[in-house]
Amino acid sequence: MAGPTIARQAADQLRDEDGEDHDKTGGMSDAELLASVEKKGTAGDALLRAAHDRVRQGKSLTPHERDALARDQYEGEEDTDTADQAEFANIDPRETERAQQQGFRPA
Repeated sequence: MAGPTIARQAADQLRDEDGEDHDKTGGMSDAELLASVEKKGTAGDALLRAAHDRVRQGKSLTPHERDALARDQYEGEEDTDTADQAEFANIDPRETERAQQQGFRPA
């Protein structure tokens, strides 16, 4: 019966890839990962603050923080703050004025 064996192997492979033991950062240290993500501008302020606090205290990042930073590390350039600012610079100010006249109030 090859069916259950193949299914079991596939499930084991997925579990291993999703497990916390699988380093998605190429072996970067917590400090290196944090510095790299901060430079790219892809992580949120709350995550960066929490990670900085933990690293300053000489602690390791939590698995959740490390996974979140790893995702931010490998986001495309279109997801960076710099890319957002470049895109917003091309917005016609008349469009913003019309939107505000119609009640749009950005946060």
